[in-house]
Amino acid sequence: MKLVAFGLVLLGCLQSLAAPDNQVIALYEMRMMLTDSRSVLKDWNNNQVSPCYFDNVRCDQDGSVIGITLSSSGLSGILSPSIATLTTLQQLLLDGNSITGGIPQELGNLSNLMTLKLGRNSLNGSIPESFGFLSELQNLDLSENLLIGNIPNSLSNLSSLNNINLAYNSLSGEIPEQLLQVSQYKQPFELWPALNFMQWKH
Repeated sequence: MKLVAFGLVLLGCLQSLAAPDNQVIALYEMRMMLTDSRSVLKDWNNNQVSPCYFDNVRCDQDGSVIGITLSSSGLSGILSPSIATLTTLQQLLLDGNSITGGIPQELGNLSNLMTLKLGRNSLNGSIPESFGFLSELQNLDLSENLLIGNIPNSLSNLSSLNNINLAYNSLSGEIPEQLLQVSQYKQPFELWPALNFMQWKH
C-alpha cells in the first residue's frame, strides 16, 4: 500500500514538472497572434515548463511573469487577449512595432500593471474603458497609433498615474476634467501634444 501511495505521489510530481503552466500557454498564444520577423520569440514554445526561460520575459522569485520587454522588436499582427491572464504582470512594453487591430478589453484585468507602452504601432479602435481598473498604472503610452473616439472617463480612476501620452491619434471629444486634476501628474499639459481633439477643455 505504501509503495502504491509513493508511486502516485511520484507520478503527480512528474506530471506537474512536465506540464507547462498557464503563463507559458498565455505567452505561446500571444506569440501565435504575432508575426516575428526577427525571431525574438523563437523560444516562446508551449513545451516549456516555465516562462522564466523565455527571452524578453522577466519573472519574480516565485516564477511569476512580471515583465515583457519587446520594444522595437519588428513585431506585427494583433494582440492576444491571453496576455490578460498574466495577472502578476507589472510591465508590458510593446512600443515601436507594427501591431494592428484593437486593444483587448481584457488588459483591464492586469491589476498589478505599472507600465503599459503600446505607442508607435498601428492599433485602431478606441481606448478600452476597462483601463480604469488598472489601479497600479503609473506610465501609459498609447501615442502614434490610429485610435479614435473619446478618452474614457474611467481613466480618471488611475490615481497612481504619473505619465500619460496619447499624442498623434485621432481622438475626439473632451479630456475628462477629473483626469486633468489627478494630483500625481507632474506635467499634465506637456503630456498631451497633438491630440487632434475636436474640443479642448481644461
